[in-house]
Amino acid sequence: MNFHKWIRKHFGRSIVKFLIGLLILAIIASAIIYLLTQFDYSHLLPSGTDTRSYVVNSGAPLTATPTPTAFARFPEADLTAAPSVPIATAAPTRDPNATPTPTPEPSPTPTPALATAMMAEEFRPGDRDDKYGNVGLSEFSYTGSIVTMEGWAYADVYGFDGRESEITLIVRLRGTNHYVAYPTVKEKNITGNQPTSDKAFNLDEAEFSVKFDVANVVTSTEDLGPLPDGTYIFGLSIDTEYNGEAVRAFYTLDAGYNMTVQDGEILSLLTPGTTAPPSPSPAPEASPEASASAQASPSASAAAE
Repeated sequence: MNFHKWIRKHFGRSIVKFLIGLLILAIIASAIIYLLTQFDYSHLLPSGTDTRSYVVNSGAPLTATPTPTAFARFPEADLTAAPSVPIATAAPTRDPNATPTPTPEPSPTPTPALATAMMAEEFRPGDRDDKYGNVGLSEFSYTGSIVTMEGWAYADVYGFDGRESEITLIVRLRGTNHYVAYPTVKEKNITGNQPTSDKAFNLDEAEFSVKFDVANVVTSTEDLGPLPDGTYIFGLSIDTEYNGEAVRAFYTLDAGYNMTVQDGEILSLLTPGTTAPPSPSPAPEASPEASASAQASPSASAAAE
């Protein structure tokens, strides 16, 4: 019983002493390691002593050439000179205040309008009423065989409402009643000079655009081929409601707007004040000797025909 009391009395003290001893050993070991690895003793060496970690004492030069590696290990080197690479020139400094130039977008191929009538009786140029019409074009051009028109058309009478109107382009072969009608698309402010009137209203709805192809007249049901050869003039038909009734009025455009077509190609597209380009020079006349020869041998001429 007394032995157990002695163990309980001295066991705790022994553990404390053991831990204190371990701590002292750890501190001593750390100090020794630090002195051996981190402390600089170079100031204790004689002046001029070489402090390299390893010194060759064999007398052989320190820069001895190593034994070359056998070339048999490696593939044969390609001695072809590499192409010279041009050095890129530094881009100029960009002015932060400069206005950026937008990248132009490619122009889409225009879609021509479908023809709605050809040599029909529903559009009769003789029944026109130019007295009250206000019509005009702001754009008249072509690309290839496709013509573009932009303009306005309205009746300058009290109560005309551009929202209730539909505009149709009439392309008529001059001197005939042969014509083609194309529906237009309303384009607000497309002319850049919106017409005004004290009588008519909503004239931004009276501006239009239309594209048509002279090389291929197409309706909703058939392909009629190119426009017949000749010179064409233009008119605009307006369908609207007036005083509660459906009204159709036909207005002719200035005859200076005309187009000459041949074999599905546009020979000329004119606006008022312009003239057609000169015709090709005629073929040179045959010389008198050639004429005499032709008269002397009529049988040869007949054979050639």
